[in-house]
Amino acid sequence: MAVYVCRRCEYEQSTPWEEECPGCKGFYRWKKQGVDSADQKSRSTFAAAVKSRTVYIPTGITGFDETIGGGLVAGSPILLAGFRGAGKSTLLCMVCDAVAQVMGSALYASSEESVDGVLSIAHRVGITNEGVEVLGNQYSVEKVIKHAKETKPFLTVFDSLQKYTSELSGGSPGSLAQERAVGDAILAHCRDTKTCAIIVNQMAKSGEMKGSTDAAHAVDTVLVLAYPKDDDEDAPFGRDNLRVLTVDGKNRHGDENAKTYWRMQGKDDPHPGMLIHVPPRSKLVTDLPLRKKTS
Repeated sequence: MAVYVCRRCEYEQSTPWEEECPGCKGFYRWKKQGVDSADQKSRSTFAAAVKSRTVYIPTGITGFDETIGGGLVAGSPILLAGFRGAGKSTLLCMVCDAVAQVMGSALYASSEESVDGVLSIAHRVGITNEGVEVLGNQYSVEKVIKHAKETKPFLTVFDSLQKYTSELSGGSPGSLAQERAVGDAILAHCRDTKTCAIIVNQMAKSGEMKGSTDAAHAVDTVLVLAYPKDDDEDAPFGRDNLRVLTVDGKNRHGDENAKTYWRMQGKDDPHPGMLIHVPPRSKLVTDLPLRKKTS
């Protein structure tokens, strides 16, 4: 039989608690010891492999779905890294809008922006979806997860990793211990609720992700939104406002070398800042009609 034990005071009971520990009254997540009948569903044999298949839920944003492998997968978290100004928040507002249209709801929880700051991005790109809830100035990952459990969005965006903290760890925001605890909490939430999460990570000027690699280990897919490099021969013609979304070595549900190109709308376009998926140069060349030889 399983029991649920407080990580701080070792208080135990037969059922898990949602908020504070009944023993020490602290907000400490329980740890499970033993096995009960509900856990039988997490046991199987290799014979069941023939029945197992990944179910993709397309967002409807072609370039995004193409990059991650066909769509979101229930219970699967994604890490999206990128330079400041690359368009991470814009892309994720678009993804939340698309997911809410398909699955009914999404949640954008930002530690980087106020509610008005996120809404200004959505307004700029023409998004007015009541199915997307926005939380601003969020710093506690447990509070966001608690809210998500109550409102049940299919997708929750955590923007961004460096400013979130977990009550289960010490240290300042952005420390290695905190990033590890935040990543683990989000992963557990996705697995428990069969929902999806996208965690935003910042990139240093050197091109490396900030912080530790622990968050990357906790997710199923790692994406990077950046600018095409000079040696990127497949980049579309005209590099002005061009972005590239790539898988950074890890994609449990798709191609680990996937890459898509995007162009950010300029100030004179209908929706400045919106990212538009554009085909690679090879696709453009392939699609051109062949010329007939003339004598």
